[in-house]
Amino acid sequence: MNLSSSQSVQDQLGKKRFRVNILFDEAAAMVGGGYVDPEKPALEQLNKLAAAGTWALQLYDSINSVDRVDSAIAIMKIVVENTPENHPEQSQYLYTLGSAFFQRFGQLGTFSDLEEAIPLQRRAVALVPDTDPSKPKYLNGLGVSLVKRSRHLESLKDVEEALIVHRRAVDLTPRNHHLYPGFSSDIGDAFCAHFELSGEIKALSIAIETQKYALKHIHEKHPDRAIYLHRFCTSLLIRFRHFRDNIDIEEAIDAQYRAVRIIPPGHTFKSILLIDLAHALSTRMKHRPNHSDFNEAFKLFIDEGDHPSRPSLKLDAALQLAELCSTYPQFSSPDMLLRAYTFVFEAIPQVVWLGNGINQRLQSLIRIGSVFNAAAAAAIATGNSGRALEWVEQGRSVVWRQILHLRAPLDDLRRHYPTLDLPDRLEQVSVALENTGGLMRDADLLHDKDNFPQLSLRMTPESETLSDYTQHTHRLATEYEKLLTEVRKLDGFESFLKPKLSRELACAAKSSFVVVINVDKTRCDALVICPDEELIHVPLPELTYEVVKSMQSQLASALQKISLRNRSRLSISSKSFHHSYDDVERILSGLWQLIVKPILKQIGLLPDPLSRTAPNHLKTSCLPHITWCACGPLSFLPLHAAGDYDPKGERMRVSDLAVSSYTPTLDALLKPRFNISFPDSILVVSQSSTPGYPSLPGVNEEVSKIKGHFLDPPVLEGQNATMDAVFDAMDKCSWIPPCLPWCTER
Repeated sequence: MNLSSSQSVQDQLGKKRFRVNILFDEAAAMVGGGYVDPEKPALEQLNKLAAAGTWALQLYDSINSVDRVDSAIAIMKIVVENTPENHPEQSQYLYTLGSAFFQRFGQLGTFSDLEEAIPLQRRAVALVPDTDPSKPKYLNGLGVSLVKRSRHLESLKDVEEALIVHRRAVDLTPRNHHLYPGFSSDIGDAFCAHFELSGEIKALSIAIETQKYALKHIHEKHPDRAIYLHRFCTSLLIRFRHFRDNIDIEEAIDAQYRAVRIIPPGHTFKSILLIDLAHALSTRMKHRPNHSDFNEAFKLFIDEGDHPSRPSLKLDAALQLAELCSTYPQFSSPDMLLRAYTFVFEAIPQVVWLGNGINQRLQSLIRIGSVFNAAAAAAIATGNSGRALEWVEQGRSVVWRQILHLRAPLDDLRRHYPTLDLPDRLEQVSVALENTGGLMRDADLLHDKDNFPQLSLRMTPESETLSDYTQHTHRLATEYEKLLTEVRKLDGFESFLKPKLSRELACAAKSSFVVVINVDKTRCDALVICPDEELIHVPLPELTYEVVKSMQSQLASALQKISLRNRSRLSISSKSFHHSYDDVERILSGLWQLIVKPILKQIGLLPDPLSRTAPNHLKTSCLPHITWCACGPLSFLPLHAAGDYDPKGERMRVSDLAVSSYTPTLDALLKPRFNISFPDSILVVSQSSTPGYPSLPGVNEEVSKIKGHFLDPPVLEGQNATMDAVFDAMDKCSWIPPCLPWCTER
């Protein structure tokens, strides 16, 4: 990374950007305009393509464009694949392509990009002798990638190899060479990674000393000095967490402030520095809470949003900001906390992006964790029940909702704007995106050309590798977002496929009550949508997240003891059965007292024990309908069976007062504006018997019925239903009905 400051640097970037745009236009014309045979480009055309790719990567840190790095990869792949053996520039082309993959990994976090980068960098290193002046640079780049992978996989083997190649780079570089300080900083980062994985104090000490050396031998105004200061700060923070030496935290914060001052506004690295400076201040606050550090950290997290950065960085900043406000309520305010969570929800669509595979999107959601419930709890605490309802709904089935949006028919759009081709273009891109699905998990998924979109958006036969497929999906996702923006500019379609507002979600009640229960570690509440669309907040002060987790665990254990979670018929003693049945009744009573009873009382469905008259709904034969919408561990508990089962108690159960049903989302209860198209593909996984489990009766009949509703669906049965086979097939199908013994365990 080459950083710089001042207006002169911005002018240089402007000139370079102008030049690279020309080169990209020329390269695109050559590839797309028929001037180049992709299988055998002329040598001079290869040089021009390589120049375009190289210029793009030099500007990438400032431009921060996925399209740009995708194009660079596509161009450099053509160059590498068509460069003759023993060509003098072959190693440089390999290294540039590897660097492009590494850059994209940093932008999107797709691990396969890093796996593509490292072999290319190894080849570049192997092609040049130690006497070649480029050898140290190639070795250093390989070391940086290995360190990145070691942190991603927690692999000590990778970081040990990285130290070897970094040492070779340093040994081959004269001490007075302008790259020597940078190589020293990089090897320091490798030693820091070694400490994080091994715990060897000596490695951390070496890391700090080599980073000090790098800072001592680089000019105060050198643009790369910010990188060295940033790494130095990171190492000092790690040492502070282990030894609590105040000198380390003070020196770390000072180093990070100096790094921030070096980088000009608008540079992508500025965001990283602002976030990490705020993190350093937050670390100091854990030991010395004070208003000044809080205000400064809050401001830095907010300012990060004004600078271009990777989506993952924006989400990190938003999550850390929310944690800061939650941890220090004495310095924060309800409005500040809501503002933080608003940033989180704005960042999530960028991280859980359609351009990424399904597996990667799901992994991103795991990282986000329970922030949806925490956000809803914060909104409820400020009296904003409508906002809480919206946030709870947005946090449910994020990826599934994306898939449904891709299937949304566009009849309304066509009816209102019959002369526009926008509906057809959006439909084409949507179908193509769903066809790509999540086929970017493994390169071997791409051997079947029949899986590629059969549209004008279809990939060419030459584009069969994982990287090509990834770029293709990125282009489709970008085009899809542009088309959605166009649609939302039309009158009447301003909220097209946007998250629904609370007033729209209130329509889910129709003629019944809908109860949304939010369980968070800070508080638990219910939001009840009444048939008249009124939204009622019901606090559940006696309920806690820990209690819900405990009830879930106890219920699973009790059901296991009496074999109700096992399809086989095992004999159990009468004593054991009654003991476990008593446990179940205690759990159901707990659900009644802590959750259901307060809710029914609030909405007027609970009889008054002091009144001689029953509620109106009990005087008729038609009980009211309640739809429960629970989340987290509560979704595994039978709210419909809650009640007082004590013979000496009130003997009241929810089934005596209302008819219960469940919904995973409020959106599922709304009357659709359109009919969702049927899924293109379904995967059936079947194992009627599995070692260590009893036989599962009726599986073959169940599979036959499913197959009867679909045209030749893929089926994995018995020994063929391995983990790898199922994961691979999952990425190609939209629906998966498993018929497995372990499904009864979940």
